[in-house]
Amino acid sequence: MNLIIISLSIIAALVTWELNVKYCFGGVRASSLVSLIAGLIVYFLKLEPVYGLAVMGASFAAMSTEYVIPKRFWIIITGFIFSLVFLNLPSNIFAGLGGKLGTTACISVVMTLGVIRVITNIKNFIKKPKRK
Repeated sequence: MNLIIISLSIIAALVTWELNVKYCFGGVRASSLVSLIAGLIVYFLKLEPVYGLAVMGASFAAMSTEYVIPKRFWIIITGFIFSLVFLNLPSNIFAGLGGKLGTTACISVVMTLGVIRVITNIKNFIKKPKRK
C-alpha cells in the first residue's frame, strides 16, 4: 500500500504540474481536474479512500508555478516528499491548521525548495575560483 501511495503521489504531482505549467490550466483547475478524476476512480472501483487523499494532497503541492518549482525533476521530488510526510503523520495532526493535505503539501514544497537551495549553493561553491 505504501508503494502505491508513493507512486500515486508522484504521478499526481507531475500531472498537475504539467497541466498547470505546460498547458496553462492554472493551479486550481489542474489540481481540481486531477483530484476529480482520482475521486471518481476511487469511488467507482471501490478502492481505499486514502489513495484519493494522497492524489489530492500531491496535486495541492503541484499547484506551484515554474518560478517556485522550476523543473519536472523537482516536482517529482516534491511528490515523493509529500508521500513520505503523508504516510508518516497521523490523520489529525494538523487539525486547525488547514488540514493534513494542505499543510503536508506546503511542507513538501518548502522542503523541496530547501533541497534546491542547498544544491545550488554547493554548485556555486564548487564553481567559485579560489582567490590567491
